[in-house]
Amino acid sequence: MSALDQVTEKIATECDRDTVGLWEICAAVDRSQLERSREESVLAVCGKLMARPEIRCSQFDRALDAFVVWSGSPESMLERVLAGYQSLSGRIGLGDVVWFSTERYLNDLVDPAVKWSDTKQTI
Repeated sequence: MSALDQVTEKIATECDRDTVGLWEICAAVDRSQLERSREESVLAVCGKLMARPEIRCSQFDRALDAFVVWSGSPESMLERVLAGYQSLSGRIGLGDVVWFSTERYLNDLVDPAVKWSDTKQTI
């Protein structure tokens, strides 16, 4: 398994237990010292995560006090991540741009009588 795939697997496993922010992916890429540029590596990990049907991309909405799931194709969401990454010149902080998690984890965040997938908002 390549170093990039190892980073992706570690992040995907964490997504089932927590929300994982883009800054955490950046830190994991930095620690792994991959051969690609940081931007290319971060986008590659994000793209691999987005290709997994169980992984959701979202952003936390303070007004709603909830994660708002992104809609669209993996390609359009990856373009959104790239635009956010570049607008911050790669200096990604807590909560910037995107969060990743599984639908299973997101379901655990809401009242057990109501499935997150039945109440989710998409942007």
